Amino acid sequence: MTQPARKSGPLVNEIFAQNLRKLCTQRGTLAAVARDLGFTKVQMQRYLRGTSFPKPDVLQQICRYFATDARILTTPVAQFSPQLSSSDRDRDDTWAVGLVEALRYAAPDVDYFAPSTDLPDGLYTTWRRSFLAPDFCYRSVVLVKTLNHGRVLRGYEARNSPIATAREYRGVIYQQAQGHIVQFFYNDPMRALAQAFLSPIILGAGRPSLQGYMALGREEFFGLSRISRMLWEPIAPNFAAAMASYRRLGMVKNADVPVHVANLIMMPLA
Repeated sequence: MTQPARKSGPLVNEIFAQNLRKLCTQRGTLAAVARDLGFTKVQMQRYLRGTSFPKPDVLQQICRYFATDARILTTPVAQFSPQLSSSDRDRDDTWAVGLVEALRYAAPDVDYFAPSTDLPDGLYTTWRRSFLAPDFCYRSVVLVKTLNHGRVLRGYEARNSPIATAREYRGVIYQQAQGHIVQFFYNDPMRALAQAFLSPIILGAGRPSLQGYMALGREEFFGLSRISRMLWEPIAPNFAAAMASYRRLGMVKNADVPVHVANLIMMPLA
């Protein structure tokens, strides 16, 4: 019995694996990309070795993340410039075009994404007063990273907050002549913006941190504030320190806030 002829050239899995590895290298580290996409280390390694192939919804997620299209399956990435398909561009990119247009109008001659030594990439513990519970402060962890040029962050609200549901938020970091502006974007159903100002400060034992304030862009409520002082402290760049910080996310009673934090974030606002 004659065996069917085998197709020549790399299999789709192999091409996809090669392209994925190259795109990950261009974007940053493999671990960072896996974290952004929500993949486990095992899942990511299977894709990179070509032993596993993503389901259609996961493949779409990967294409959107790298701003590429279905050619990632069939064509070496060096032979094409990654771009969104026309359907994705029509559906997802309209607001981004408007944002770029507005920023070019508002700041045509200023580079707000210049490299910074005051706020380097990495993990930070953030502290502020609670907007909904005056007797509590809120502790979060954010990841600051630099893309090709722009600077962004990603954070997570814990389940023990007054809203009772965990959710992710993201943001953009702008460097000013003095300090930084951080703009936070909260997705539906909240769909709100918040803005923080941060400037460098040296705490005890010479720890470089950042202090400032945060304002939430929502309507006023009687007896509740929409602005709070804020403190960012860098987390040591190791797994144990990161996990310890993530385990302590959420609401903290004012009486249990560390003294050095309370002295900063509980001062009256000028």
